[in-house]
Amino acid sequence: MKAEQIVPFLEKTFPSITAIRCATSGPRPTPNQHVIIREKRELEQVHLCLGSRGYPQQFNERYAAALFNTILGGAMSSRLFQRIREKEGLA
Repeated sequence: MKAEQIVPFLEKTFPSITAIRCATSGPRPTPNQHVIIREKRELEQVHLCLGSRGYPQQFNERYAAALFNTILGGAMSSRLFQRIREKEGLA
């Protein structure tokens, strides 16, 4: 099935479903800063989670930003994590 055939197919197959528009207006969540220490234990490792304001879904460069995040530290397969774990032996 080609991409231009999908919408007519879905409209024919599911006639009772109406299109839902995403709300692009309205209040945005307000970021806040805080530190949470869950439990103090004698461990040789730490779990650190950092966050910041992100890009909206309509941002044209969101795919490049996601790729940049993955390369620099977005997951265990990131170059940064692999360097710290495999080459430096720190994690």
